[in-house]
Amino acid sequence: MASSLAKKVLVLGATGELGGALLRVALRPEFRNLQLTGTYCQRPMQDFLFLDLENPASIERAFSTTQPQISVLCSALTAVDYCEVHPKEARQVNVKGVESVLESCRRHGTVPVYLSTEYVFDGKSGPYREEDPPHPISVYGCTKWEAEQQVLREPEGLVVRTTVLYSYNPNSKTFLMQLLRNLTQSKKMPVPNDQFSHPTYTPDLAGIILELIGRKKSGLYHLVGPDYVPRSEFAFRIARIFGLDPALIVPKSTQEMGQKAPRPLQAGLVTEKVVRELGRPLVGIEEGLRCVEKGWRENSKALG
Repeated sequence: MASSLAKKVLVLGATGELGGALLRVALRPEFRNLQLTGTYCQRPMQDFLFLDLENPASIERAFSTTQPQISVLCSALTAVDYCEVHPKEARQVNVKGVESVLESCRRHGTVPVYLSTEYVFDGKSGPYREEDPPHPISVYGCTKWEAEQQVLREPEGLVVRTTVLYSYNPNSKTFLMQLLRNLTQSKKMPVPNDQFSHPTYTPDLAGIILELIGRKKSGLYHLVGPDYVPRSEFAFRIARIFGLDPALIVPKSTQEMGQKAPRPLQAGLVTEKVVRELGRPLVGIEEGLRCVEKGWRENSKALG
């Protein structure tokens, strides 16, 4: 049970991959000084507050109700190809929505924490450090970079860049869960073999974000797993650990994939800063996937 002196944290987008993990990880004893409340937009959840980034009134209601000391903005329009085709909507959610959140933060004295992405880089010379200049090449990347700059202008604003999140989450649309659905149904899945990045185990990421919050960190941090691999290699490792057919994975170049939005091919993020300050890296692919596989097996048994 949270202490009456616990800091109130409002998690925007708590029905998503990272937002949900933050609420679960916050139940650990080491985070008892944090009291988290989540928001939803399209999928109502018990004890969650409604919040739509395109509806400033709903943002202000959530802040007025909870009076948070900290807000963690996980919610965004993250479908990269959709953003490319719908740039006005992408900007309305990912930029204007952040502006509305920051207005409520200022009104209530709330510290903003913002989740961003490696897509703020062009992927020509990664992995990148926090001090490397961004150069987004997609609409999605541009909106995230613009929002980042707004948050970093806030006195105590914290921006966390991450990428390729994975965990066992049946409701998630992450790359891992899409792959598992296809392979368990014996469906082939094309996977890019030239997009390099750092797969990141979501619960571990959530724990480090909460630790940064607890230590009152501000500024910019890169938080990703230590393994730098193409998406196809990540897919083959998933198939091996889960005992699924790797022949269903079809490696293709990004050009062959025909994706609408350009991708940063050699992106990735260097995590020396957070390792230096917190004393440990995030877990690697092997350890993270073993944890996911255990949850997957347990769920399969429960379903009969």
